[in-house]
Amino acid sequence: MAPSLTITGPIYTKTPTVSYTFMIADADPTPISVFSNDPTTLGSSDIIAALRENVPWWDEWMRQFLHSTAKYFSKPYTAGQLQTIMKHALHGTITDQCPATVQLTPTSVMISGGSFCVQWAYLLCPIMIELEAVSYTEPAATELQEFNTDDLPEISTEPLTMANPNMTYDRHRIKESRLKAKIALYRVQHQLAKFYERYGEEAMTSEDDSEESDEA
Repeated sequence: MAPSLTITGPIYTKTPTVSYTFMIADADPTPISVFSNDPTTLGSSDIIAALRENVPWWDEWMRQFLHSTAKYFSKPYTAGQLQTIMKHALHGTITDQCPATVQLTPTSVMISGGSFCVQWAYLLCPIMIELEAVSYTEPAATELQEFNTDDLPEISTEPLTMANPNMTYDRHRIKESRLKAKIALYRVQHQLAKFYERYGEEAMTSEDDSEESDEA
């Protein structure tokens, strides 16, 4: 949107140096946006780079400013002439180091010592982090979870004795064999259950009878 400027001034200041300041209000302000990972380092070069991306708007801003203030200058100036002596500065100091989009709006022009300085007000718009809700689904039970832990032998809490190490070793081998046998039994029962579910108990019975007849 094209700027619509209202300019008041100039305000004359004698100290510390002679200067003339024009206050500027825009009826339809269109801020210039600059993204910065660290806004504290934002400087005139960043503002100039942003203006290069908004040339039509800035040219119209300069045209309106020169038209409204022409009576205060000893001779007419063009935007091109002012570009050679133009400076840009923030009105205040940014202290927030978080990544943000900085919206800049020109609010005044100070003419001092042969320089033309545009003062910019700023508004920080910090970058917000959005997290998507993550739903948790209970994992489906696996065959290993169907194992009945009650069938496992109890862990012995008796202190080990070194009087007869061979007996201790054999005892552990027996416990290990029992555990393997129980696991094997569980697997057989599991396979039988699958078989019955697919083919029925009669199929298993008839097949067992034929095997017994062959052995006889």
